[in-house]
Amino acid sequence: MAVLTALALAAGVAAAGYGAYESSEGKSQQAEGLAQQKAGYQIQQQAAQQQAAISKEQAAASVGFAGQERGINIGASDQSKAAALASQGINRDIFAQQTNIQGYQKQAMETDARRSNLEQIRNEQRARSVSLATGVAQGGSGFVSGSSARGGA
Repeated sequence: MAVLTALALAAGVAAAGYGAYESSEGKSQQAEGLAQQKAGYQIQQQAAQQQAAISKEQAAASVGFAGQERGINIGASDQSKAAALASQGINRDIFAQQTNIQGYQKQAMETDARRSNLEQIRNEQRARSVSLATGVAQGGSGFVSGSSARGGA
């Protein structure tokens, strides 16, 4: 029985030693886990700082681009205004030239109408003169009241 007690005692001591070893091993693993967790937090902190720096740079670049875009839009607006004013001047000149052309066309039509009237008067004068010449040639004295020579001619 002493042997059994000794064996039980030895088994208990061995179990306690193994338990202490396991406890020590667990504490060691716990310390390693905490160290890894701390390293992970530091890595996350560095990543957050880098991301904040990138966001800050992006915001600064965005402000810069917005300023440039504003400048471009103002320049485009100024050019558009200048082009509109130039177009207005050109249209004004075109209108003035068309008005002058219409004036010349009116003048030409009036001149042509006067020429036509003069031509018609000349033709009537020629016809009268031929009529008088025919009346005289037929033995009349020109225009004689009651003579049918002029009418017949």
